[in-house]
Formats: sequence, structure tokens, C-alpha cells
Amino acid sequence: MILFWWLPAPGASAHAELLSTNPASGAELASSPKTIRVLFSEGVKPLSGGLRLVRDDSVQISTPSPQHVENGFVVSLPRLDPGAYVFGWRVVSDDGHPIRGAFTFRVGSVGDQSIAASLAQTLLAGPTRDSVTGAAYTAARVVRLLSTLGVTGLVVMFVVLGATVLSERRFSRLLRQTVVAGIGAELAVLLLYGPFVSGRTISAVLDGVLLDYTLHDTLGQVCAARIVSLLVLVIVWARRPHGRDKIQVVFAIAVAVVVAATQLIPGHATVGMWSLASTVAMFLHVLAAGVWLGGLTVLGVAVLRGTRLDRVAASRSYSALATAALAVVLLTGAFSSARQVGSIRALTTTTFGRILVVKLALVAITILLGLRNRRRLPTMGTPLGETTSAFRRGALREASFSVTIAVAAVLLGTAQPARDAVRVPVSATIEAPNLLIDLTVEPANRKGTYEIHVYTLDRTGLPSAVDSMRVFASLPEKQVDRLPIVIQRAGSNHFQALGADLAVPGDWRFEVQVSVDAFTEVSGAARLSIR
Repeated sequence: MILFWWLPAPGASAHAELLSTNPASGAELASSPKTIRVLFSEGVKPLSGGLRLVRDDSVQISTPSPQHVENGFVVSLPRLDPGAYVFGWRVVSDDGHPIRGAFTFRVGSVGDQSIAASLAQTLLAGPTRDSVTGAAYTAARVVRLLSTLGVTGLVVMFVVLGATVLSERRFSRLLRQTVVAGIGAELAVLLLYGPFVSGRTISAVLDGVLLDYTLHDTLGQVCAARIVSLLVLVIVWARRPHGRDKIQVVFAIAVAVVVAATQLIPGHATVGMWSLASTVAMFLHVLAAGVWLGGLTVLGVAVLRGTRLDRVAASRSYSALATAALAVVLLTGAFSSARQVGSIRALTTTTFGRILVVKLALVAITILLGLRNRRRLPTMGTPLGETTSAFRRGALREASFSVTIAVAAVLLGTAQPARDAVRVPVSATIEAPNLLIDLTVEPANRKGTYEIHVYTLDRTGLPSAVDSMRVFASLPEKQVDRLPIVIQRAGSNHFQALGADLAVPGDWRFEVQVSVDAFTEVSGAARLSIR
């Protein structure tokens, strides 16, 4: 776990990008709009009470429940009196992450949008999530993943060894512990999900409204299915504790498949590009990881404690199966990493990339331990003695890394995929009469904001002092027209804006108007792709 010290705590960053709002942010409307439409880059679900329309005199306007549209929602509005308004939202993206935001607009010629903007800041004030709730929710998800690996390992050993393991006290004890931990983790996720996505403290686990929201959400349905599957596994195995029939084998394999498949929902694999291929790949990844790491745990804890010949033979059979599972883990992991990272820069400069590097290091260490342990693999000629014990201890050391690997996997699920998180500076040179205008837009610290730097140069490339400057940004395809950028002087030929809000990706048009002196004004424009 010491490898995690340098990673920043993952926040609840938006994994779905805001694409457009109607009315547009800052719009001045002649009459009351009939609806508010908000669209994102992927599907979202509004939280209960997560949509608010407030007038500039702090009066909240009641609105009906939102209507779902593809990748967004529409809210019907009553007739709005003239004035300035702010609309704020808190939603959950299809990959299970909370998003919040707000925008202002004005109806008629009265109302102060600056007051509405301050109300928007009030709506957005405070942390996106409670740190204690976030930590508890992350811990529950780690235990959830470990139980998935454990169940898969138990099923593998049951299939490999046959019914004889059911009568083993250590095996049955491990089964009970895994099922209890799994059900406990599912219940914890059910209780904590609502407070987590709504940014509430951990005391909100008792809030019936949030629990009802979770139970009607995809995640709640998945948790219920997993609890039922785990209970079915115990009941079917307990039906014949000293024998094995086809029903037991079929149910055991079916439960392993169900818990591996539902581990993904919701998650990064099910949204974005190549989502179908990614979902299949991650299902195989989780299932193979359970065969590899979960099987190692069961082998070390419950199988190789004795020195019976069938257990020694089983360890050799399992070793071949684990090798095949490891190959699947590496292949599917490579595909998923390429899909979610996309570049070396994204791997080295994003939180997702750093966590992935740590996870890869942990997997590599586990593989090296496995290669070393294979030399201790017991043979039929040496069922007794130190060889079997050494192999068991090696298997447990190898399996112990599954905990840290599971932590890394869960943290990857909370971090924004590196391909989406990485942002690069873009620049252009605008040629104006007798003047060159260098324009650079680069990512700022807060997501969705950018630093804009503008330099004025003469035709030889030397700095050229000017009196003043104005900058406007437009995104016609999203109905953003000449959004004024608050820009400040940073030098005789240098102007800057350190927190420009350009959260909507697209090909932005930047118009620069320069007052060279009291009598001369020049202007020019350039298009820059903001992703």
C-alpha cells in the first residue's frame, strides 16, 4: 500500500461532459422559455431534488419532474416573470459519477445577471462530496470486488477438486466468510451510494429518499441481484454437502458469471467508444482475475493445508488454469488501458494514468512471485514435506497482492479516464494590420476552465505595446455567441484571463479587438479546438 502515498485523493470529477444548455448560459430572452434542456456527452440521471431554478431575488421556482432525453433531460417551465434566473443541477452519469453545474439567463429587460451569477456560486458552493462518505463508499467497493474474486476462486476450486472440498471445514468456513463479506459490501454500497452522489455526510445513510433513489437505480438493482446470487450459491452447495451433481456445478458457474458481469455496472466499460467490446473485455478481465487471484487465495487458505495426493494434483491442475487466466487478464487489461488512456502523455499526467501505473506495477510483482513459486510446485512423488508448505505460502503471498490490486482497480473507477482528463494547450497567430496577435489557450487547474494568454507583436516578431484589448469567444454549433472573456493586462503587450469558463468542448472562435492607441483599433479571429 505504500505505493499509493503520492496519488491525489480522487474527487468526484465529472465523467460526462456538458455539451449544451437551452437557454444558453447568459442568454437574454424576450419572453419566458417553455423548457430548459441540458445535454451531456453521455447519459445522466437527475438526483431527487437535484434540479433547482432560482430567481435573482432568491425565490425558488417549482418545476415538474424532468423528462429524460438522449444524454440529458428537459424540464418544463411555468411562465416566468421578467428577471434574472439561475438553473442548477446535480445528476449522476451513466458510469456512476456525480456531476453538478449551473447557468444563468434573463427574461425581459429587468433583473441583474450578476446577482444570478452569485446565486449560481452559492448553489455550487461546498465540496462535491463528503470525504468520510467517499472513503466509506470506496472501502465498500473494494470489499465488493474482493468478494467477487473470492467467489470465483471458490467456484474454480469446486469444479477442479469436486465434491470432496465441500466437506472440508476450511473450505466451508471460507465460503461463509466470503458470502457474508459480499452481502455486507452490497448492503453498504446500497446505503452509501445515495449520500455519495448527493455530496451528503455519512449520516444520510438513514435518509429514506436517497435509499429509494438507489433502489430504483441500476446500481440498486445490480446489488439486489448479487445478494440473491450469493444466497443461491450457499443454498445449492448446502443441499448436498458431501456430494456433487450437475445442478451444483451449473449453479456455481452461473453465480460466478453473474457476480463477474455485475461488477462492471455502472462503470467506465459500459459507456463511451467501443462500449460493447469494452464491456465484454472487462467481464472476461474480472472473471479471469477471479480465477487467478481468487483461486490462489482458496488454494492457500483451504486446499493445501493438508497433504493428500488429490490436493497436490489439484495444485498442478490449477497452475495451468491460472496461467491461462493470467493471459486473459493481460490481454483484456491492455485493450481497456489503450481505450481509456490513449497516449503516453495521458498516462503520465493524469490521476487515472498514475493509478494505472501503480496497478501495473502490482500486477508485475504478483506475476514475478508466481513465476518464482512455480519452481516450488509439488509433485505426486512429494506429497509430504516442505515442498507443499512452501508452495502454499508462496500462493498466499501471491494472493495477498489481490488486496492492493483491488484498491487500485476501485480507484481507477473513481478517476476520470485519462483520455478524457488530459487537456493540451492550443494556440494560433492572428495577422492584423501592422500587428501579430499570439493567442494561447491552456488548461487551468479546475476542470472546464482555461488560461488565455494574448501577446501583441510587430511584424518582426518583437513585443508591441498596445492600449487595451477585448476578447470574445463563440461556439456557433452550441448557440454560444460572442461570450465576453474577462481579460486583464499582464504586461505592455501581454493580456491574460486565468479562469475562463470553456467547459463545452468544440471548435471555438476567438475574436480579439486591440486598441493600439487612441486613434487605431485592429481586430482578428482564430478558431481553436478545445477538448
